[in-house]
Amino acid sequence: MATNNEMSPEVLKEMLATVLSENPTLCDSEKNGRLVGEFLDEHGCEINLENIRKAVLILGYPNDKLERQKPPAPLPPPAPPEPDIPAEVLAPGEISIYSDSWTLKNSTPQQIRSYLTRLRAAAKK
Repeated sequence: MATNNEMSPEVLKEMLATVLSENPTLCDSEKNGRLVGEFLDEHGCEINLENIRKAVLILGYPNDKLERQKPPAPLPPPAPPEPDIPAEVLAPGEISIYSDSWTLKNSTPQQIRSYLTRLRAAAKK
């Protein structure tokens, strides 16, 4: 394993990318890098991915000392599917075959006859 002096920038960037992907609210900031580095130095820890993960966990609990960003807003739920009701073409004065009971009670005999004819035709389909 490489010592702290032998750690290449590519390896450090890879560890940083891993930790940031595991903690999406963690900011990629100088302050966070400094806090994690100081924590590892104070505790005599080697710089490696596992120790950086532990430092982020410890510095984030119980009082978060790390800079965070707001998580993205959750996606809205998908819209309910449209019902498979065919569009009705109504002549003037006709009532829909999907009418409620109030509309049926307040309809004329001619509207009721037209309604029943169209309802029977729709039931046969």
